[in-house]
Amino acid sequence: VRAMAARLREVATSGLQAQQLLYALGALAKMPADSAEGREGGGGGGGGGGNEAPALAAMLCGAAADAAPTLTANKLGIAAWALARPAVLLQVPSSVAARWEAALRARAVQVREHLHWRTVGHIELGLRTLAGREGWPPSREGEPLTRCLTAAAARGVAVASERSTRLNGAPAALLLRLSPWAAAAGRKGRGAPLLIAGFDPDSGLDA
Repeated sequence: VRAMAARLREVATSGLQAQQLLYALGALAKMPADSAEGREGGGGGGGGGGNEAPALAAMLCGAAADAAPTLTANKLGIAAWALARPAVLLQVPSSVAARWEAALRARAVQVREHLHWRTVGHIELGLRTLAGREGWPPSREGEPLTRCLTAAAARGVAVASERSTRLNGAPAALLLRLSPWAAAAGRKGRGAPLLIAGFDPDSGLDA
């Protein structure tokens, strides 16, 4: 943790690129929870990170807030997920968390047309976790961000349903195209092949 924090501070002086930021946030989110022992009110030993982990979390949260206006929808969702990890968020000062929350809300509205179901979940998780920690009021049904996330989630469900219907119908379509029963139509008696099909989405198999 100390080595990563020191190196990130060096790199951050010239500005973290979006992908660098996501790699760093991902690593921070996956660190063992006991690495947060160095935060205020905790001990400094045992976690291997000393007091570096809280400083690293605060620095990356601030960097995410600064970078938010340029993040794609997918990158924004990943950042929201990483910063929603309890062991990470506990180390972020309220002032920095507030900056990130405002930036997350603003950018989510800007990239609303590119939000897919997973990104909506990550952003919603991030906002709920921030609100829970800070005691902020939850998102309201009529506000712009809530409308954006709701619409994006509905689009995602529609796309997933359409794709599911298409994939589930592929075996029935193939069966109709090959028509294996045609070759057996002239066979009679015991041992003749019998095709049983049911619960298929294609009405052509109902006969």
